[in-house]
Amino acid sequence: MWSGTTPANWTEVTIDLSAYAGNTCYFAFHHTECTDWFWMKIDNFTITSTESKAKFTPTVEAPANQGMPFRTSGMTEDEVMETYANYDANKSTKALLGYNVYRALNSGSPALLDFTELTTYTDNIGVTGVYTYCVTAVYDEEGESECSNDHVVDVITGIDQHLVNATNLYPNPATDVVTVKSDYTIMSVQVYNFAGQVVLSETMNSTMYRVNTSNLDAGIYLFQIETENGRISKRIVIE
Repeated sequence: MWSGTTPANWTEVTIDLSAYAGNTCYFAFHHTECTDWFWMKIDNFTITSTESKAKFTPTVEAPANQGMPFRTSGMTEDEVMETYANYDANKSTKALLGYNVYRALNSGSPALLDFTELTTYTDNIGVTGVYTYCVTAVYDEEGESECSNDHVVDVITGIDQHLVNATNLYPNPATDVVTVKSDYTIMSVQVYNFAGQVVLSETMNSTMYRVNTSNLDAGIYLFQIETENGRISKRIVIE
């Protein structure tokens, strides 16, 4: 609708809204094309039914401390200038070099997998299991950022479709109990949370088993079921 550069002094801007008459409108202000300057001057935002500007628009000079990236209340002009000189000399000029990709297998400790300058990454995996990935940003001066939110991938290869169809979890969503039932003997069940951590691990020797999930937080979980005919994984929601 309107864009402009922050002026040195207060300036009144009038925008014609006649094209939107009769509509419900929402107005937002977006500060763009800035570096360390996290300020924007807005005052007396008014919507009227006339095309004229305000009846009285005094000339207002910008304050002496405009644009300072720190609080200047109570500071003398010399203190402001000295503080800003130190800030300007030491402010970050970090440049993004790329990203470190970390990977963990089956709740193991994450290890550095690769460095990439791209925002997408393909991992070629030949071993089945539950893999957890996270990414950090690498800068030239400030080093490495904290790891991103974990992303969990369950890798399954060579699974018999009949085993998938013959093994079921219910109910889904569940609350206190999840029943695992299979046409084959179930030997173990491991439950992973979304971070790839094992939260339950139980062994059995039957074709049906009830897993107590009453102590689990609400969320999405991965059930890894080991049967006499192979291993499969299925997702379930705990409410």
